Amino acid sequence: MYGFGIRPHGTEWKKVMRLIGLEPDRCHQFEVVTNHRYFCKCNDRIFISTQKHNLILKGKTLFYCKKCKHTIRWSKMYDKSIYDIKSDEDYQKVPATANH
Repeated sequence: MYGFGIRPHGTEWKKVMRLIGLEPDRCHQFEVVTNHRYFCKCNDRIFISTQKHNLILKGKTLFYCKKCKHTIRWSKMYDKSIYDIKSDEDYQKVPATANH
């Protein structure tokens, strides 16, 4: 419709959202379920994107629960117990988007 070179969530995107009857708000309150299920100390289930998941696997960052402020942990890591767990100080901490 608009071609290449448009900004994500820019003017063109906003026009399309209004055209289909939606508010041009880039944030939402839907529960997004991915293949990457994590948990925290408050036992909330947290699903994160593949991009964030890969950053954790590469040891580049950690994410923490917005509710309890503890580091989120990959469920499969604890199910299989085959991964070496680094301490929280070895990572950059970034807030995770939790499905509360």
